[in-house]
Formats: sequence, C-alpha cells, structure tokens
Amino acid sequence: MADENNFMETDASSSLDDIKDTENSDDPKSGSIVQLVEERFKKAEDARFVDEQRWMNAYRNYRGLYSADVKFTEAERSRVFVIRRSLV
Repeated sequence: MADENNFMETDASSSLDDIKDTENSDDPKSGSIVQLVEERFKKAEDARFVDEQRWMNAYRNYRGLYSADVKFTEAERSRVFVIRRSLV
C-alpha cells in the first residue's frame, strides 16, 4: 500500500524541455493574431473614410450648409414656393 503512493519508483521519467524567454512573452503584440486583427481593422477604417466624407458632404448639402468653396449667384439660390390649392 505504501508503494502505491510513491511516484518516484518508476523506471521511466518525463521532463519538459526548456523554452526560450521570447516564446513565453507576456507582450500581447507578439501574437500574430493580434497583428492580423489590427491590420484588418485599420484597412477597413481607412477604406470607409472616403465614403464617410462623401456622406457628410451630401448631408451638409442637403441641409444647405455648403462649404466655403461653393459660391452661388442670386439667381442660383433656391427659393421656397408655396402653392395654394383650392378644395373644389
């Protein structure tokens, strides 16, 4: 019964090989998956920027908030027309 609890009596032993300090780094940027995600996020963010600028320009134009480089003459300005309909 005492022999069952003694683990050192076996002929075969196992050990772990030493690893280099660089392989056990706690730096989160050392993983390739982190770099992959960051690269794809940056690429998507950059690709969307052009569309967002176009959307913001269209929204400002819709609201009548034109940029300083847009000049209108008096004839080109939009005017409000009210049409009165009769109910007959």
